[in-house]
Amino acid sequence: MTATSNRPRFFLHKGKARPIWLGHPWVYSRAIQSMEGAKPGPGELVDVADAGGQHLGVGVYNPSARIAIRMVDDSAAEMPRGAWIQARVQAAKTLREQLKLPSDETNAFRLINSDGDGLPGVVCDQLGSLASVQITSAAAEQWLPEIMDALGHDIIHVSVPEDAAKMEGIAPGHRLGRGDYEEHISFQENGITWNLKPGKGQKTGFYTDQRENRRLVRDLAAGKRVLDCYCYTGGFSLNAAKGGASSVVGVDSSGPAVSVASGTAALNNIEGVRFIKEDALRYLKSLGDECFDCVILDPPKLVRHRAHREQGLRKYTAINAEGMRHVTPGGILVTCSCSGLVDNTQFQRMLAEAAHRAGRRLTMLDIRGPGPDHLVPMALEEARYLSVVVCRVH
Repeated sequence: MTATSNRPRFFLHKGKARPIWLGHPWVYSRAIQSMEGAKPGPGELVDVADAGGQHLGVGVYNPSARIAIRMVDDSAAEMPRGAWIQARVQAAKTLREQLKLPSDETNAFRLINSDGDGLPGVVCDQLGSLASVQITSAAAEQWLPEIMDALGHDIIHVSVPEDAAKMEGIAPGHRLGRGDYEEHISFQENGITWNLKPGKGQKTGFYTDQRENRRLVRDLAAGKRVLDCYCYTGGFSLNAAKGGASSVVGVDSSGPAVSVASGTAALNNIEGVRFIKEDALRYLKSLGDECFDCVILDPPKLVRHRAHREQGLRKYTAINAEGMRHVTPGGILVTCSCSGLVDNTQFQRMLAEAAHRAGRRLTMLDIRGPGPDHLVPMALEEARYLSVVVCRVH
């Protein structure tokens, strides 16, 4: 490849080009050696070259971000921006259709997953008739009008999370989207109907990344007593009950989340499940010798910065050791981490330590992540944030 325009051109330090050659889409500011041409502004297209001048590709620039350049397909420089975004969104839709999304029982899924779909900083969950969009890069904020046109949904909610806003130098909060935000949207996941008011809840309003793992719990739950800790709005709990669990208890410290969980159970005529507003670790410690056939642990992100990783791992250890103590011998533990700074190897080592502390032994049944609609470039290890480990506890 060779540069073919007068775009600003960035040269990387020697030895820093290999990740880009391999498909990693992020160029960190410390990897940049020099630049030629007029200084670009946020979101502007730039060329990227190695130290010897070999063209590596095209990216979008942000002078104030640690990730200074986010690589995009070369077609971004060859087509009008609206047409390029339309092509990327259509490609994302086509792939989901190949994954059978939407289906008769599921119309809640990740439609656009940032770099995985070639639109860095654009995340979109389709929740029934709602497109819930998160913007996490300066370039994506500039693309917003074209993104909404390409999505074509009647109701589009747009938000910018605070952590991304801080890193990218953009304003956090809600953006003007499209449609009526006052009406509740109805959608289905695994045959369970949910109602959501746009702009409410965490992230895009619903955790579509756990869909396949919730389905696994449903398949495992028949006849079992199930405890779902950090249940949020009850995704695992309700799937366990639908799967024929003899009883299900969901625990979360959020009153609104527990209320949604209870309301969703009633909406779907799901019985045998109850929800408790309580800190999950405190609840586990209050159980005494009581045990369950299946315990699910899905805490919020516990490691947000590298400097806090060891502290976060200690929290994961305490939670998992306590959870294991309340699994019937031979029962199942489904335990999750959504901390991207804790990889699968670190998470598994933590589980071994927690098992030792609890006086239990673990047998690995499965290691999972998000569903296939949450696609990630092979080289972008940093974006693999969700670890789900399924164990038998002895």
